[in-house]
Amino acid sequence: MNKVKDFVEWKTFGVCTAIGEKLGIATSRIRIFFIYATFLAMGSP
Repeated sequence: MNKVKDFVEWKTFGVCTAIGEKLGIATSRIRIFFIYATFLAMGSP
């Protein structure tokens, strides 16, 4: 289970870092955006 978690975190954070570098936005802001978007999307049909 830890290998799966580590793989997912590595891939996700790598994407957030790449987007942040390309757009010039802090990586932490992108991660927070994805967290909020996930919670909002789960509540909508």
